[in-house]
Parts: sequence; C-alpha cells; structure tokens
Amino acid sequence: MQRLILLFSHRPWVWLALLVVASVLAASQIRELRVHVSANEMLVADDPHRAYYEQVKAAFGEEQLVLLIVIGAMRIVGDQHLVR
Repeated sequence: MQRLILLFSHRPWVWLALLVVASVLAASQIRELRVHVSANEMLVADDPHRAYYEQVKAAFGEEQLVLLIVIGAMRIVGDQHLVR
C-alpha cells in the first residue's frame, strides 16, 4: 500500500492524466447506457420465481401501480372485497 502511495505521489500528473482518459472513455459510452426497471428483465428464464411472477401477472395484469385506500372503519376481511 505504501509503495502505491509513493508511486502516485512521485508522478501525480501521469495518474491524473490516466484518470481523465478513463473518465472520457466512460463518458463516451453514456449514450449506450440503458436502465431496465421491469421485473421481467431481472428474473432468470428458468427460475421458479419467474413462473410464479407470470401467474400473478396473468391474474392481475401488467406491472402498474395499485393504490389501496382504507377509509375509516372499513374492514377488508376476504377476497370478496378485493375486486380487480
């Protein structure tokens, strides 16, 4: 570790230049960056959890936000109160 610190301290401009070059190379690929937030993209094809996910998706539809509001003394006791 001490040798590495000495290496950086003797030639700081070389290491700074290498850091700038690496940063420019990384920045040049920023347009290729893709973010997938779908659960479909994160599950392995032959995983048993994926089969369960597909069953749930078939029953309730695609990935969408569901907001459930319980007002006052309203009680949800069983499946008969949960309507799709």
